[in-house]
Amino acid sequence: MTDLIKKTEDYIGNFYCNKINKDLLFHSLKHVQRTVKNVQLLAEESGLSPGDTEILILSAWFHDTGHSQTYERHERKSAEIARDFLREDQYPEDKIEKVMHCIWATDLSYNPKDILAKIIRDADILHLGKKNFFKRNKELRGEWEKILGKKYTDEEWLKSDIEFFSGHEFQTDYARSTFGDQKKANLMLIEKKLSHTQEGRPDPMNQNAIEEKLDKKLKKVKTPDRGIETMFRVTSRNHFTLSSIADGKAGTLISISALIISIILSVLVRRIEEQPQLIIPTIMLLITLLGTIIFAVLSTRPKVTSLNLTREDVKQKKGNLLFFGNFINMSVEDYEWGMQELMDDRDFLYNNLIRDIYYLGLVLGKKYKFLRMAYDIFMYGLIASVIAYIIAFTSV
Repeated sequence: MTDLIKKTEDYIGNFYCNKINKDLLFHSLKHVQRTVKNVQLLAEESGLSPGDTEILILSAWFHDTGHSQTYERHERKSAEIARDFLREDQYPEDKIEKVMHCIWATDLSYNPKDILAKIIRDADILHLGKKNFFKRNKELRGEWEKILGKKYTDEEWLKSDIEFFSGHEFQTDYARSTFGDQKKANLMLIEKKLSHTQEGRPDPMNQNAIEEKLDKKLKKVKTPDRGIETMFRVTSRNHFTLSSIADGKAGTLISISALIISIILSVLVRRIEEQPQLIIPTIMLLITLLGTIIFAVLSTRPKVTSLNLTREDVKQKKGNLLFFGNFINMSVEDYEWGMQELMDDRDFLYNNLIRDIYYLGLVLGKKYKFLRMAYDIFMYGLIASVIAYIIAFTSV
């Protein structure tokens, strides 16, 4: 993510908090964020250069800001707001023109001809080919009622949906191939709903039923059972507590051993010349302390297993997005996309949590193994050294 895109993201966040009507149920900040992600996806699949991708991302962030001044034909105002912002940041004029052109392309009356305009047009209304279409469609209907005062009967709204679907085509090959089938399925469902409405028959797939079904599905996917959530939280906390205890014990062993070594070097070494029988016990003690320090350090030494996760790996549900060693080499855009995929897939989410706990357990097992060895060396070595000192002193 470039500094300009980050600055733009922060600016748009504040802009929507302070200048956008809260009755914009569809054209909200979430819609803008979804459009940005759609743009990134389509740009990547279209093989665009980083420069063109940046222009599209900037356009997506600004494409609905004109709603702060007008609702109808807001694209012109959006383009002007983007132009003023980018000029203040001394963005090149030729690129500003491209950003404005892309924003104009989100006007449904505009005929997009170049690839940038086609991508942002598809990104803006990609929900037509997604399973959550009816949720977005309900938001748009509510927005029109509150902002424009347009109230529709169910039959009128369904007819307008069919008319819009019939006249719409995705502009990019990737959108047509990936989202075209779901778009056709959504249209068939709208037609079925209209048929039930016109015949006055109960519609088993009425809007409320669809929304309730979708809400239940989303809650099932995104909201873990409380007992399971508690289990993961308690287990992770226990792992963290045990790790902290091990680190504390290792730190104590290192401090004590280092202190004894410093005493030996400053006191006993001088007496060895006078009492050579102390050489062997002293060497035994030093080896004991050094071994203790080595294994105590091994128990606390961090070891990061690095895995270069990619989007393809995430699609195949590989790796663990919750462990930093797996995602440190991912771009922030890919990581955000991956986390969205994770949150939208209950099984994928749980698998990542389970893997995270499992690998934490492996690390904890090695930590306590080395710590036990450090304690054993310290205890038995100290006993042996003390016995050796007693023998050395009594043999004089």
